[in-house]
Amino acid sequence: MGEDFESAESLLKTFCRRMGVDIDVGEIRAERVEAFLAGTGPVNHYWRRKYDTLRGLYRYATSRGLVDHVPLPATVPKMPERFVPYIYNLDELQRLINPTAPDRIGFRKLQPHTLRAVLLLLYGAGLRIGEAVALTLEDVDLSTAVITIRDTKFHKTRLVPIGLQLNQAMAHYAAQRKEAGHSQMADAPFFVVRRGARLSVKIMEQAFTRLRTCVGVSRADGARYQPRLHDLRQHAGFRIMPGCRVA
Repeated sequence: MGEDFESAESLLKTFCRRMGVDIDVGEIRAERVEAFLAGTGPVNHYWRRKYDTLRGLYRYATSRGLVDHVPLPATVPKMPERFVPYIYNLDELQRLINPTAPDRIGFRKLQPHTLRAVLLLLYGAGLRIGEAVALTLEDVDLSTAVITIRDTKFHKTRLVPIGLQLNQAMAHYAAQRKEAGHSQMADAPFFVVRRGARLSVKIMEQAFTRLRTCVGVSRADGARYQPRLHDLRQHAGFRIMPGCRVA
């Protein structure tokens, strides 16, 4: 059915360590299970994921006669409202992808043109940031304007065609990358930091936070998170905006 169970496996291993690797499943007390579910933070969707995983475990254990009672809470607390992504307005997008904006943040780890190229790709092609930083030179086919995304969130490979203007922006970045002397091997990372190593999600998020603060893009609706890179996916479909040249 396409389920890999990696997350459930990790949760069950953690549960096993917390309970004690030598304890029998039928001897685990309800208060210990509740402490595992509670963790150290508020009740959230991760709590529900742990609960659902343990419910599957105890359903199996009950069907095999391994336990005579299920030590899970009888009632499930109400989950918080789902996170609402931030929708950038036109002015905010203009400020974020303006060619001169990245130069103003003074981020030493990342060159300004790399920061802007990643933002253009996220905005224009709807990629996840993890997918963008995982791209290799081979994955970005500028001759056909098609990007190959490998081993995606759902463990599949997909092809993403990009428009003429976005393709020109990627070609311009590729030329700057080559001029800087970075590797031109097919398996070399497409997006790199100043020293040529692969750009990481953490570095990109740090740079974006500085950029967002610098250009004055923030939310004031009481939400838990400020505007994120991931929110740019809500605007997929690159277009030129007034005052924002591509190259």
